[in-house]
Amino acid sequence: MFSTACILQMLTTYVVYGIYYSFFEAFPLVYGEMYHFNLGQTGLVFLSITVGVIISITCYWSYVFLKVEPEIREHGLGAPERRLIPALIASFLCPIGLFLFGKYFTVSWHAKLR
Repeated sequence: MFSTACILQMLTTYVVYGIYYSFFEAFPLVYGEMYHFNLGQTGLVFLSITVGVIISITCYWSYVFLKVEPEIREHGLGAPERRLIPALIASFLCPIGLFLFGKYFTVSWHAKLR
């Protein structure tokens, strides 16, 4: 029914979305319990995601308008994989951000067990 590539892509998508949703669930725990933010201040933390999305969209659009479109006009459409070059670069930034969040915002749960 499905090819192996489709099944692996679906599993990868499930894992990535699960990691990101867990990351978003950790925001209120970290900022609410560790730093004693109230509900409004904890909600403001999610605005950083909006700022990151706006910056990434701006970078991608500038890449498309300044690099991809002139090459399409000169050489034709070409391979679709050429448009994924920014995604290859950005794919390293998301895990780096998760590791930094985990490194600097850890709850010492092992101290509570003693």
